[in-house]
Amino acid sequence: PRRLGKRIMTLGIHGGRLKPSTGFAFTRVEVDSAAIVASLQTHGHPFDLPEESPLFRLLDSIMLRVMAEHPDQIEPTFAAMFGRNPVERIFRFLDEEARPAEVVELIATLPRKVFIQTALRHYGTQTLGLLRGTAPKAPTQTQGASRQPAATQMPKGG
Repeated sequence: PRRLGKRIMTLGIHGGRLKPSTGFAFTRVEVDSAAIVASLQTHGHPFDLPEESPLFRLLDSIMLRVMAEHPDQIEPTFAAMFGRNPVERIFRFLDEEARPAEVVELIATLPRKVFIQTALRHYGTQTLGLLRGTAPKAPTQTQGASRQPAATQMPKGG
C-alpha cells in the first residue's frame, strides 16, 4: 500500500511506480514526485494523488500473463512493439500517457492471437467492462490498496 500511516507513504519502486510488465520506472517516479509536491502545496499532505488507470493495470496484467504462460512470445512481442511503432508512441504508452487511439494502434502491432486468448481467459469480464466503460474502478492510492497487479498474485503452476 502507498499509505503506511497518518504521515507515512511509500515512494518510488516501493510506492508501485515500477511498471510491472516492463520494469519502466524513471518517468513514473518523476511524475509521482511532482504529484506529491503538488498535494503537499495544495492540501498540506502528500496523499491527494491521481488515481491509477484501470486500463493500464489491466494491460500490464495481460502482458505478465502472456510472459508467464507463453515465454516464447516475449521476443516477438517486444520486436513487434519496437519495430512497428514510433518511439514517441512507445514512450507515451510506457508513461501511461498515450491517448486511447494510440493504445489501440500499439496493441494492434502485437501478436494478436496469444494476447486476445490470454485476456479473455483470465480477464474476460474485466476486459469487456473496460471496453464498454463499465469496469470497476481501481482502488485509489489514498485508500491504502495494494498496488500489485493481479498477475503478480498468480497461483503456482499457472
